Amino acid sequence: MNLSKLYKGFVITCIALIPSSSIGQALPQNLSLQNLITVYNKSSDFSAVDSYLLNKNWSLEAIKNLEGTPYANWHYLENEEEVASLLVLENNNTTIYYKFNNSKIRDALKAEIVSLKMKLVSSEVINNSMTSTYLGANFAVKLSTLLIDGKPIYALLLKSKEQYYTELNL
Repeated sequence: MNLSKLYKGFVITCIALIPSSSIGQALPQNLSLQNLITVYNKSSDFSAVDSYLLNKNWSLEAIKNLEGTPYANWHYLENEEEVASLLVLENNNTTIYYKFNNSKIRDALKAEIVSLKMKLVSSEVINNSMTSTYLGANFAVKLSTLLIDGKPIYALLLKSKEQYYTELNL
């Protein structure tokens, strides 16, 4: 299994999310792009990431190793249902995967991407998903919407801009 398969499996099988937040309720699982960059910057120390997320009421679900790449997975539960999850792959090329079921979080992340003046470099539709890729000064962000059983699941992938360019050359 390679890391791209892990990401696809994470997006497709890791959750069966059913929207449970009412309109007007606070979204405590919401992680801003700046929060995700903070996680990225702490990713060499999973205990520091865990402390950071624990303060936001997230729970550590697993720490594993895949093909020499350590990774950890956190989730946010609401009414005993997972409404968001976060996967951190730590190697020489840290990657953050954030998955959630609320379009308001997606809209807030997209607004933050725009406010940071990140440039849209690609947009694609494949099967039941659409993905937009943005580049900023230091980071690349992929924002995706995937339809599973007619319900949208949202995901954000964060990696360094350098890693993005390196992967393009493979």
